Amino acid sequence: MLYKYFRFSKKRVSVFAVLLIIIISVQAFLTGSLMSQQSVTTEAGNSNSAVIGIIDNEEIIRQKFSFNRKVVLSQFVLSFGSFEHKDVGDVLHIQMTDGNNNVVYNTDIPVRKINPNQTYPIKMDNTVTIPKGVTCCIRITCSSDGNSYAVIPTLNTTNRTDPNTYMSTLKMQTHAKSLNISYTYKFRQMYPLIVMIFELVILFVLCFEHISEMAGVYRKRYLKELKKKKKKKDKHKKSRSIKDVVKWCLAHRKFIVYIRRITFVINPFVIFLMLETMNQTLELMRPGVWPFTWLLLFAIELIIYAVCRRQSLSMLILNFIMFPIGLANLFIMNVRGTPFLPADILGVATATEVADHYTFSLSPSQFIIIPAFFIWNLFVFRIAGRKNVKEPLKLNIIKRAVPIAASVFIIGIMYNTSILEACKITDDVWNKVGSCQKNGFYMNYFINLHYLKVSKPSGYSQERVKKIIEETKSDAANTSQTATGKKVVSNSDFKTNTSLNGKKPNIIYIMNESLADFSKIGTVNYNRDPLEFIHSMKDNTISGLDYVSVFGAGTSNSEFEAMTGNTMKFFPSGCNVYQQFMHDTTYSMSYYLKSLGYNCDAIHPSSAKNWNRVNTYNSMKFDKFISIDDFKNPEYIRYISDKESYKKVIELYEKRDKAKPLFLFNVTIQNHGGYLTNTNWKQPIEVEGKYYTEANEYLSSTKESDNAFKYLIDYFKAQKEPTIICMFGDHQPSIETEFYEELLGKTQDKWELSDIQKRYATPFILWANYDIGSADDVVLGNNNLENLLLKSAGIELPVYNKFIEKVSETIPVMNVNGYMDNNGDWHNYGSDETDEIKKLLDGYDILQYGYYSDIDKQKLFGK
Repeated sequence: MLYKYFRFSKKRVSVFAVLLIIIISVQAFLTGSLMSQQSVTTEAGNSNSAVIGIIDNEEIIRQKFSFNRKVVLSQFVLSFGSFEHKDVGDVLHIQMTDGNNNVVYNTDIPVRKINPNQTYPIKMDNTVTIPKGVTCCIRITCSSDGNSYAVIPTLNTTNRTDPNTYMSTLKMQTHAKSLNISYTYKFRQMYPLIVMIFELVILFVLCFEHISEMAGVYRKRYLKELKKKKKKKDKHKKSRSIKDVVKWCLAHRKFIVYIRRITFVINPFVIFLMLETMNQTLELMRPGVWPFTWLLLFAIELIIYAVCRRQSLSMLILNFIMFPIGLANLFIMNVRGTPFLPADILGVATATEVADHYTFSLSPSQFIIIPAFFIWNLFVFRIAGRKNVKEPLKLNIIKRAVPIAASVFIIGIMYNTSILEACKITDDVWNKVGSCQKNGFYMNYFINLHYLKVSKPSGYSQERVKKIIEETKSDAANTSQTATGKKVVSNSDFKTNTSLNGKKPNIIYIMNESLADFSKIGTVNYNRDPLEFIHSMKDNTISGLDYVSVFGAGTSNSEFEAMTGNTMKFFPSGCNVYQQFMHDTTYSMSYYLKSLGYNCDAIHPSSAKNWNRVNTYNSMKFDKFISIDDFKNPEYIRYISDKESYKKVIELYEKRDKAKPLFLFNVTIQNHGGYLTNTNWKQPIEVEGKYYTEANEYLSSTKESDNAFKYLIDYFKAQKEPTIICMFGDHQPSIETEFYEELLGKTQDKWELSDIQKRYATPFILWANYDIGSADDVVLGNNNLENLLLKSAGIELPVYNKFIEKVSETIPVMNVNGYMDNNGDWHNYGSDETDEIKKLLDGYDILQYGYYSDIDKQKLFGK
């Protein structure tokens, strides 16, 4: 019976075996067992959870909870509010009961271990299995000597009538509140396994069925039956079975042609659905995205068809190009926290340098799309038609030109008109992740193609640039006054240092990979301070927050801002300047210092090819570039350590030409992303109250950076030659979103501009072994850091930087997201700009664009 419908040739068996091995191998590598337990943490503040009893004078808290699936509970976390240890009991007693009121778990916790305004995780000694829908209960009491029902430490609660309102009191009997308890449970999903088995059955059928090969036979039979019916003139209609329908379809040649054409049309939509199902973003997408994404992919498919003139081949080429690119976005989103954008293509070489520090995995529900992808493409292959017959040249040209013209028309309309914007399909410049979720990967990537070139500012001309330069020189001749009534301390509050009487100090400029100081932007508690030494620096130290334009990645853009005084605000969204817009000559800090007689060297303990740095540093006129090849047997802490990098700084300092001052630019790598490396730390730094794998790994690494910076400062404290050191972070790390939500005290969907900007704030520390004064809590934009460093070194600013100085007097902080005024308030560009702000920003934009124009840069930006 099986051989009647299936054919088991060596070729078919081989194809099936290869596909099966690929699917199972990839599944085992990316997901493990499809039946493995999935760990989930969920909040309890919902309709299934309520405080149901608080007894006066005898505090007992009872709270119901249930789950919509069978779970294996392994941990829960209590959220405590403000309380004084002396006012509450000594021991917290917790019991968990099942649906029959049987105690299934209990534990006692010394109250001294519980800190106010923190969470406390309770890792259960034994797991508890809770059936679907069964209502269980947590009972909490507190005792002290002689009192079985002492006062319970304040527990945070949620108002059930307004789940976004949090309170910290339970001193009333109420059903309107629920405790903020996070439950961690494990469960098994059956449907991925069921779907996988179903997919393998379909794969088996597609590989071995040979009914479709009988089409010729069925056609002959059908024609014979048709002749017989005509002779008999039988007008009675017989009911058709499924078998008869299949035979009829096979007998008609045009049926497979129609199937192929329909498949050709829907294929782009199928690929789009597969990818976004894996991304788990379908429900987040704007309604208009679906048809426009289909049109976009269909237009690309038409171009491929115009080249090869084979429908099935066109579909296969499209699928095996677009789907892997989409998977690349999924990988990048997982490890970097930002989507794959057009500019990232130029950074592939850089990505491969650090790829081994990242891990990539898929959930079983995500993985089942991969077999579906292979099955779909096997189906496309099976319906492929024969080779096209030879056609007259004119007809062939027409059949190729028509789909190309249609594609150009479709893409042109979407790219060059405002039709997407009219349908609310737009790019969110400051939230690329949200933009990718709402637009889908393919449409988001397409929108960002607009940002591959720098647009000329409105009103730009070489004469306008020269006029701004002359006005800046004239303004600089008059002593500028610091704005009065300022509420923030910023770059413009510091004047050029005169303590060295004109002597040029050595300058060491350090961009520390992913350095962040969370204590300056939110509330978080560690088991010990990860930046203990940096926080202790007071004498001859200026420190604060440096607002950069990237988060989680994009190191070279921060480097570009800090080295040139330019701002990413005037560059295309999502671009990479080093990769896309560098020229033979780039006016920068090293370029300027070299003109003042400095020797200029750069250090980066990784590949010199990363971010096009070889060409970039040549453009900036560095004398020497020390890369990973120049480090012999270095110490590794995840990557080459910060201390090892600073040893190279000291080595170059000691070998310097003492007749010239030295400028060293050092880019570290120790804290680079990929925070699931399970490093064996001797003294790990941990967030108290909760366990964040990535955050703890990152914090432990920054502690080593802190120690390394102490090593560097201690060395130069002992040097007599004046030296100034400035260190800043290139961006904050891409670690758990939940950590940032706890840090900022609200969920990501409620972040406002001021909250978003906190994720773009990195620390900067300016120290010298001579008198530069002291200040902390300084705020500045990354484009202003160069000015502060040069002024602290006693070096007069070049004319371009003098204009930036003028801007900073009114706009103390600016980055790609927005700007801060002198009161410390954040504003959006455009709608919030006053006439004064707009004039300054327009001038800045024009002058910065001139930096890339054909004007002689020495004449334009010289001192």
